[in-house]
Amino acid sequence: MIAHISDTHLGAMPYGLRERSEDFYDAFNEALEIILKDHIKVVVHSGDVFDSPKPPGLAVKNLYSGLVKLENAGSKMFFVLGEHDISRMKDVPFPLLLEEMGYASYIGDGQSHIIEGITLVGFNKHRRSEIRLLREKLSNLKQNPGKNILVLHQGLVEFHEYAGEMATSDLPAWFDYYAMGHLHDPGTKRFSGLKGTVSYPGATEASGGFNVVDLSVEGSSVERVNLQSSRKSFKFTLDYSDVERGINEILKEISGLRKKPVVTVVIRGKNISRATVNSLLKPVNEASLILQTKFEEEETQQLLSERPADLRSEILAQAQRIMGKEGVFAVEELLPLSKDPEGMAKKLWESFEKGEFD
Repeated sequence: MIAHISDTHLGAMPYGLRERSEDFYDAFNEALEIILKDHIKVVVHSGDVFDSPKPPGLAVKNLYSGLVKLENAGSKMFFVLGEHDISRMKDVPFPLLLEEMGYASYIGDGQSHIIEGITLVGFNKHRRSEIRLLREKLSNLKQNPGKNILVLHQGLVEFHEYAGEMATSDLPAWFDYYAMGHLHDPGTKRFSGLKGTVSYPGATEASGGFNVVDLSVEGSSVERVNLQSSRKSFKFTLDYSDVERGINEILKEISGLRKKPVVTVVIRGKNISRATVNSLLKPVNEASLILQTKFEEEETQQLLSERPADLRSEILAQAQRIMGKEGVFAVEELLPLSKDPEGMAKKLWESFEKGEFD
């Protein structure tokens, strides 16, 4: 048995709220408590350990404390790096410092790492402009005796059309389990061309869980473990003509939770009085950590101040729709270099020479 977690994003602070930052630590620590309770010896982390390549001290402290607990129990974490861990920093990524101290093992180098009779092979995050190189690395891998696990921090098109950077056909066929990271929604699938199960456990805090994988069965078996510490998020759509009854239903739904939830309320209808709605929503606001109110007028069918749940994926989808792969390249590769004109020009020229715009 192994545990598979990903995208813990320690140090994240959505909405700038301390409570939301603590949610990420709570989820990570609860996951480790379950792993320790179940005496799981191998923990695979498929990238984005931290939310930033320069994480706050509290994030480093939480990771260190968790790894020490694993070490003391005879367990160990094996990890690759995601884009949030490395970004474009030229210094040593923070997770590698904990490996130097002996509390975790880095497996993002493409080499075989044998643990408890299991061979782990992993690669760090490769950007879209580097996918061709990653495909070459994967094609050169050799199968090892026993059970084999591949660990990647990449999006697969079979799981997300727009955030996908490669396909399952790019993966070597003989791995018993494909431990994926990068996509925040959990998903587990089997494919006819692959021996093992392909699975994203999802972001630990956002998805509220992780995977426990049984390698003793053919192709592996995945059990989803749900966390109790996760803060709930709700989205309600109410008709303005019946808004008071709808608000009473919301209050019933969000009462009695361990943590105040994040709530989004969409009001639909004609001639909406926002002042009236905001006044009626005061009890919901008091029962929520965050309340977002959005209005959809029937005349325009335009949702005001709407922000997609996955803003990055939405931006990529729109960029591809408007400009094709050149649009995705602009968002993924050029935009982060906006303060480095020379770097932007170099990246653009390198991609042109490689024929990526053909």
